Amino acid sequence: METIKKKGKFNIIDLLVIVMVIAVGIVGYNYLAGSEDNQPTSVVHLDVRVELDFIKEEFNDTIKVGDSLIALNASQSGQVVSLEVLPYEEVQAIDGQLVPVEDPSYIRMIVGLEIQATKYGPYMDFSGNELKSGKLFRLETDAYGFEGKTIDVRVVD
Repeated sequence: METIKKKGKFNIIDLLVIVMVIAVGIVGYNYLAGSEDNQPTSVVHLDVRVELDFIKEEFNDTIKVGDSLIALNASQSGQVVSLEVLPYEEVQAIDGQLVPVEDPSYIRMIVGLEIQATKYGPYMDFSGNELKSGKLFRLETDAYGFEGKTIDVRVVD
């Protein structure tokens, strides 16, 4: 038997190969040329509040006002400017009611930070942390490291 090739016809495989080549070309161009949005545009001064929850009570004196934060580059800096220690409460069901109950072995901290961050388009970054309310924030110095939740971000003029 003889196989006959038909010339000039495209099949679905040819079409997929063409689309893949175009997609790889576009991605390669954007990677090599760089996008305007990915370039650092400026440095911004921020007041940030971070909530550290479920911290053992013995770490109460670990964080101090004036502690300097570890930053990823020379244009970023930060320090602790305020600290509020609160009791840790968890909600428990007691007699069919949800009641907040204080746990004396844990505390909650609200840490105020003054930060010089890098702004990339609409995003702000400090030491690998995206600065946006509700996002995870890694609070790190030479002596300690805690993870908390960003609860407030304000630009300082």
